[in-house]
Amino acid sequence: MDTAQDLDALALATAERLARRHVGVAVAVVAGGQVAYAAAGTTGRADGGKPSAETLFEIGSVTKTFTALCLARMAVAGTVELDEPLARLLPEGTAVPSRGGQEITLRHLSTHTSGLPRLPKGMMLRALLRPRTPDPYAGCTADVLLSGLARTRLGSTPGRRVRYSNLGAGLLGLALARRAGTTYDQLVTTQVCAPLGMSATGVAGDASRPGRLAQGHDSRRRPTPPWNLADLAGAGGLRSSAIDLVSYVRVQLDCGRPELAEAVRLTRQVEHRDNRFSWMHLGWRAHRLHPRPGWPPADLAQRRNRRLRVLRRLRSRDRHGRDRPEQHPAPRGRPGLRPAADPPGPGHLPRRPPGRSLTPRPRPGSAALNGYGRRTVAAGRSVHPPPPPQAHRRTPALRPAPRRRPVPWLPYPPTGRRLRSRGVGRPARRGQLRI
Repeated sequence: MDTAQDLDALALATAERLARRHVGVAVAVVAGGQVAYAAAGTTGRADGGKPSAETLFEIGSVTKTFTALCLARMAVAGTVELDEPLARLLPEGTAVPSRGGQEITLRHLSTHTSGLPRLPKGMMLRALLRPRTPDPYAGCTADVLLSGLARTRLGSTPGRRVRYSNLGAGLLGLALARRAGTTYDQLVTTQVCAPLGMSATGVAGDASRPGRLAQGHDSRRRPTPPWNLADLAGAGGLRSSAIDLVSYVRVQLDCGRPELAEAVRLTRQVEHRDNRFSWMHLGWRAHRLHPRPGWPPADLAQRRNRRLRVLRRLRSRDRHGRDRPEQHPAPRGRPGLRPAADPPGPGHLPRRPPGRSLTPRPRPGSAALNGYGRRTVAAGRSVHPPPPPQAHRRTPALRPAPRRRPVPWLPYPPTGRRLRSRGVGRPARRGQLRI
């Protein structure tokens, strides 16, 4: 089997696997100079059409890499500078937040180090109160974004910490379009799509053939209307096809186009280290995929077994370093009682009337646990503690079940133990709101 057939088989297998979880998919596999396309499922429209390599999909946050490439091209041309403050590209009088004497620059917006929140001002509250809004970004016009920006507080000093921000990427697209004197759609077409021949990519897609756009669906496979991000389009407003994205991926891998080669290299040269395993470029997050040389070691299994033995040894001792006495699990029902059907053997007390425990006799000088979890020490001869008071021998199952109070209406989902005690869905972690 040659390479072309291998790529076709790989693309088809990937498309079929993804179609089990999604309504319809289109897959492209690039290996050197060869490309393979495959599609599976449906487009989700009323005509029941099948997707293809020319079907348009909403590419979401992949749009941020287009915005970053526009920034790099304009920086190479000298139209803007990477460290130019954002306030210079916005209308005069626009209040831009700062922190620690550091202003937000275009580099900060593209590497997600501006300190801006993930969503525009007031949008998180609307998402909590109306989680099923069909088009949540439709009202993100330039006036709304800039007025909310003036009331936004930065979560960190610009350039210090990575905080993923749709607001920052959208403001970057808005600022670049204002400097170029055009719209964001025309900016992407001029700077990226036209040099690469990507005729089907844009904010509105291919308007001449509206039937090519796939219908969007939620996680439950229910149809949802498309999202129109208005002036926040630089964060995720583009639509594209598999054929166009192959051209885009190729220029990112080999920098083959001379007019884009320097700009692509600039997006890789800018780097902000997030941690030892990942770092940020202009619009891209890089991860360390391959382990260091010599890993895993040959004795990895022996190391893990040694750690497990040490862990078991630590768990078998108390906080003073002494060995814990052996504890037998109590049966269901009354806590701490052994089954009444247990025949008495060596080391057991004679059979007692029902309602009393049969606890093994401890040897002289040894420690044991009685039926109620109390530790007894036999010094010289076997001892047996007296039975507990009558109040402690009541069966918990015979007590009347507590009456549950009705769950009141809350404007937000309860969290932590509160959520578990009221029986509302799955318990959330403390401090986390489930939307």
